[in-house]
Amino acid sequence: MYQKCPNCKGSGVEDPDYTELNKSSQRCTVCNGKKIISTITGHPPA
Repeated sequence: MYQKCPNCKGSGVEDPDYTELNKSSQRCTVCNGKKIISTITGHPPA
């Protein structure tokens, strides 16, 4: 089971005001930009 990332609220980025140029540098550190995390482990899907 997966859930929406609580850190980025499912956006995949730490800062909601990002631009395409700095998208990779603003990637969410919890879900690694995948927008979801496992409800069991708390890690993003592989």
